[in-house]
Amino acid sequence: MAHETLLTRALDGVHRHIDRDNTPHSIAAVDAGWIERRLNAAGHDVTLTGFDATPLGSGLMGNTYRLALRHVDPAPGTPRSVVFKCTGDSPASRQLGKRGFGIAGRPGFYGAEVRFYAQFASDLPIRTPRAYATWLSDEEDEFSLLLEDFPDSVAGDEFTGCTRAQAIECMAGLAGLHAPLWNSDLLRDGWLKPISAELKPVLAGNMARAVARLKERHQALFTAEDMTVIERFAPHYPDWSCAAGRPAALTHSDYRLDNMLFDGGHSVVLDWQTFATAHPGRDTGLFLGCSVPTETRRAVQDEALGAYHARLCELGVRDYSYDQCVDDFLFGTFIGLQNVVIGMNAVLSTDRGTQMFLNKLARCRATIDDHRALDRFFA
Repeated sequence: MAHETLLTRALDGVHRHIDRDNTPHSIAAVDAGWIERRLNAAGHDVTLTGFDATPLGSGLMGNTYRLALRHVDPAPGTPRSVVFKCTGDSPASRQLGKRGFGIAGRPGFYGAEVRFYAQFASDLPIRTPRAYATWLSDEEDEFSLLLEDFPDSVAGDEFTGCTRAQAIECMAGLAGLHAPLWNSDLLRDGWLKPISAELKPVLAGNMARAVARLKERHQALFTAEDMTVIERFAPHYPDWSCAAGRPAALTHSDYRLDNMLFDGGHSVVLDWQTFATAHPGRDTGLFLGCSVPTETRRAVQDEALGAYHARLCELGVRDYSYDQCVDDFLFGTFIGLQNVVIGMNAVLSTDRGTQMFLNKLARCRATIDDHRALDRFFA
């Protein structure tokens, strides 16, 4: 992939790349003829008589369906199913999808995911679902995507963890997202601009309020040591977020096992609503430092970071040592504290969700403690 192609597409407005083929905006508007046209435009030769839709996921922010396709004489290799994602049903979910994290100049969750699939995915050497159709409203409060399905894959799971081989493969694969625009000048302007120092007062206020709410609502779930680590990190959150002097790259920003499929020994990365420019250690730190179970991480950390670093270099990143890679991973691991503090206040509480946050905190703290990372960065 020529980086110039990616640069050109990234600079374009998203509405130059979305589909206008009467793209349906809800599952009720999807018909077999539209799916047939989109698959044939992608190089398949299909005739469809219909499909059966099955909801996937919780639908908190959007709706996702697996569409099992009914074919006439399908050829070998023809997709048996596709995935359709679209706007959530409630006004609150639409507002959240439009607003995202509320950072000025950045798209919301709907806009970020559509931009990824419409402008970036086909030119990045990281395995993601192929997009057959992408659509985003002018106000960016509605969207729809028709995506490749992996019906024989195994979903990643934060609770069951992953194998050593899977952890290494996921880390090596992540370099395919980070390397192409590593420290590119393109990432200094517009919606691709990283979080800047001007936002530090806002970030400081957000974190202070989030810590206060966490203590008010959930303190019984945490040990005294947990709260000590959180409160020690909180004043440094704005500087950590800006990551001055560290690399910037395209990031997933929620790179963890629950957002992956394992298909034929390879990982497939899903759910790009948080796609943005940031310090790449946020991805390596969240995955290896907070998502992979601690005992697996301890056993595989050096090999996984080595595979990631080697792949970065193979894809053209220069003047970036393995020691710098480790340092950025450890610095990025504090994203686990951010996600627990802010996430537990922002997401609807479920037993599984609460336990997921507690697991993330325990794994994050183990990584921090193993490497004395609080003293290393925030003495």
